[in-house]
Amino acid sequence: MLSPKHARGATFLFVACCVPILLLSVFFLYPRRTPPIAISDPENKEYDAVQAKKTSTSTSTSSKPTSSPKPTAASLSTEHATQITSPAPTSTFEITYPLPEDDNTEGFLSAALGNPETRPVEADWSFDTARDGGDYGLSDSQCDAAFPQLYTELHRAVAYTHTGGNITVDDVDISWKEGGVVRAMIYNRELYIIEAKYNEGSLDIIRAFALLGSIHRAITAFDGPIPNIEFTFSVEDIANLEDPGKWPLWALARPHDKEEQWVMPDFGFWAWDTTLVGSYEQVRQGIAQQEPSILEKKPQAIWRGANLAQFNPIRQDLLDHTRDKEWADVHEVVWEKEHNEQSNQFIKIVDHCDYLFLIQTEGISYSGRLKYLLNCHSVSVIHKREWVENYHHLLVAEGPHQNYVQVERDFSDLSEKIETLLDDPLQVELIANNSVATFRDRYLTPAAQACYWRRLFWAWRSVSFEPQLFKKVEIPDPASGTTKTKAEWRGEPYQTYVMAAVRDLAIPPQPKKRCGWISKALRLC
Repeated sequence: MLSPKHARGATFLFVACCVPILLLSVFFLYPRRTPPIAISDPENKEYDAVQAKKTSTSTSTSSKPTSSPKPTAASLSTEHATQITSPAPTSTFEITYPLPEDDNTEGFLSAALGNPETRPVEADWSFDTARDGGDYGLSDSQCDAAFPQLYTELHRAVAYTHTGGNITVDDVDISWKEGGVVRAMIYNRELYIIEAKYNEGSLDIIRAFALLGSIHRAITAFDGPIPNIEFTFSVEDIANLEDPGKWPLWALARPHDKEEQWVMPDFGFWAWDTTLVGSYEQVRQGIAQQEPSILEKKPQAIWRGANLAQFNPIRQDLLDHTRDKEWADVHEVVWEKEHNEQSNQFIKIVDHCDYLFLIQTEGISYSGRLKYLLNCHSVSVIHKREWVENYHHLLVAEGPHQNYVQVERDFSDLSEKIETLLDDPLQVELIANNSVATFRDRYLTPAAQACYWRRLFWAWRSVSFEPQLFKKVEIPDPASGTTKTKAEWRGEPYQTYVMAAVRDLAIPPQPKKRCGWISKALRLC
């Protein structure tokens, strides 16, 4: 029998020999995890062909003859792809606006966007702002009856695209853009985010979530058909600053000469991330509750904003032409002092309605303030514009339907026009009444913007391709020495995309733990 001393030695020797053998066995015999594999959607021919072409070339170019090659850029993309492998649902909706075989642009626009004269309208229905202004789910015929002049910018975009050729998969590629852009898809009434690029330290992600929320709301509030589309949209003030080539994408606003861009509703129709504004519905409700009558308004012209002289001189021109004027309450805003509520620089957007005249200026590009000002029963004063938003065609500068006052771009005639109007209260009231009737009570209602989004979907689909929900992925199979092909979802559903963002805010990244060789061998880290 072994002595206690020898027994301890034998035990130690046994452990020293067996533990390494056990660890090596776990390392080699424990099954390795492989990423999920997937099968190609049998109808995914166009997308697969494009992917194959991209594999063999380092850059992607558009098939449009008017386009210049897209520049290669370092990818800052954040892919949001789920690993769900269930089959794609089958669409129950048919595309009802096919491309025509001839070059009849007028007939094409009628087919692509619908003709209010041929669409049935409920005989006993007419638009009522109090009842319908906040309804995001008006039917197609109700949208046509309520907002017959809303879609001018879409007619223009469809006509321009129709003459240059259809939108292809290449045209929605965003490898050329460094940031401030989202590639998304609507498929079977679900919104998917395929790829998103956000500039670090910017408001890109806030704007993107506002736009995605608006798109999702326009879909879910509506019980009619929604087309399958794939598209890209920019969240930056200038949509394609990196590449001035003609790449079609949805923009917040476009310069007059950028006809390839499709104008979508501004993110502010969802909300503006500041206590000075709030959600769009909140602004409208606040104005309805506290706006004084036109006779009780301050007989002054108000403006607040950053100078931005390094980008555009017009705001400095405004400051110069209003200095020491009794009728002017015009101040430059220094945004670093935004939380200094005692400063007279900062006035909530609903409080602008206390003034008789509201001055609007462009900035780095367009300015999203105008839609708020047009919700006031006041007179908006706007310089000659270079940028176009989705409702700007409804602005009327003169005549019996005048709904704003136009001044020179450098504001050189501002003083003359304000002083003339101060002596003509009847004209002031006429312009303010026309503005309310056109914008606040009709074309800038939340209902109108939802109608515009859905018509944008159909207009885009009429000149673009049918998207694919899945893509082919080939993954090596070590066991057989071959590769397997399966289908992978091409995007992340809007719902989980939002949840992932909230999770990242609620649970900040944890510091990485140190991992020893034993833990690595046991796959514990």
